[in-house]
Amino acid sequence: MWVQFVTIATILVSGILFGFLAAKMTKKGNVGTLFNMIIGVAGAAAGYYVIGYLGFLVLGPFIGSIINASIGAVLLLVTLKLMKK
Repeated sequence: MWVQFVTIATILVSGILFGFLAAKMTKKGNVGTLFNMIIGVAGAAAGYYVIGYLGFLVLGPFIGSIINASIGAVLLLVTLKLMKK
């Protein structure tokens, strides 16, 4: 039960953090901080599950989940920014 809570918290915090940072780093054509945070959370969840499913979990379960969620959030945010152009 505790592990599931930590996993969900990791996904939410990583996604919100990277979404917020993406919103602050982009100036023109910004779709909004809230939208970037939501997309960041979706990317973090996708990254966590897809990368974990592929077997790439480094540095233990907690640090690995942070890394996987962060990679997913960044990849989704960058992909959407490139598609928008």
